[in-house]
Amino acid sequence: LISMNAFQPIQSLPPNQQILPILFVYSVKTNEQGKFLRIKARLTMRGDLQKIRSPGNDSYAPVFNFTSLRILLSLYCSNSNVKWHQMDISSAYITAPIDKPTYIRLPRGCPSPWPHNTTIQVLKALYGGDTSGRAFYKDYVLFHHKLGFTSGTHEQCFLQLHRNNQFIKILLYVDDSCIVSQGDEILQWYVTQIRTKYNIKISPLHHFLGINFTINHGHSIILDQHLHIIKILKLFNMQNCNASSVPVLHGQVPTKNDIPPINSIQHKSSSSF
Repeated sequence: LISMNAFQPIQSLPPNQQILPILFVYSVKTNEQGKFLRIKARLTMRGDLQKIRSPGNDSYAPVFNFTSLRILLSLYCSNSNVKWHQMDISSAYITAPIDKPTYIRLPRGCPSPWPHNTTIQVLKALYGGDTSGRAFYKDYVLFHHKLGFTSGTHEQCFLQLHRNNQFIKILLYVDDSCIVSQGDEILQWYVTQIRTKYNIKISPLHHFLGINFTINHGHSIILDQHLHIIKILKLFNMQNCNASSVPVLHGQVPTKNDIPPINSIQHKSSSSF
């Protein structure tokens, strides 16, 4: 996949271009309960070292506003004919062509049909590039426009398609999508079409972007972040703490001695939650 679709060896580096370092980034994948599943390795460019940075409009990759999700929930939560799904695209970025010349050398240990230190042009939006997220977004939207979808006027990551009394409405967040549909025929058609381009995992909506969805079709949809909260508490070893109505005694003024030592890495990672 890498040698055929994402990379192309070249004889020499073009003038005024640079070779970007790349590395393997390892992450621990867990299930919805936070239990270990596997370790994932991803080949990633050091886009932060690019000397020629792209303008903000060329690198910004929009994601849907959660207000849009709440609107869809309020419109269709009581409609028993509407189905809710979540979809994830595997290795999403490298499905899109990169939109500016980028060059790398593969690290040792990376399977390659070329000799070590070969200069390679990147053809796909490899993770870590400053425009990779934007490239995937544009390619994803273009693909859906070719299928007949239209984009929202005020929501860049909202796509919809209507056919007779059937419809599909999609909210995109990086490479994760929430799909709202009415009609089995149009949903089956869509899944068939998108699998011609992407390797997808699609399932009923139940755990999306850290939110648990409990769907009682035709009656209600309940959202909670219980597992997400437990994950944050475990990060700071606070899962066994007792609840309290107030954090300090009435009238007491906290001092610097009351502040526990802060692990900067934990603090930064928790901010992403």
